[in-house]
Amino acid sequence: MQLVSHNPFTSAEEAIVNESDILSTTEIVEHKDKRKTVRDTDAGKKLQEEVNDLKMLLLAYKKGLIKEI
Repeated sequence: MQLVSHNPFTSAEEAIVNESDILSTTEIVEHKDKRKTVRDTDAGKKLQEEVNDLKMLLLAYKKGLIKEI
């Protein structure tokens, strides 16, 4: 995660007169090689199970194993 803080900016006129620039400070507080996705959470695993169940249900319907009422 990256945090950025900006110094106060009062006005464009003051920036021109003083030849000042907007200064920012950047700090990395946490570095992760791989982002966590929904798939990596407990809720994501449950959703994936539901998707798999629905795909199996659709396949069974297409094969005629399940009849529409």
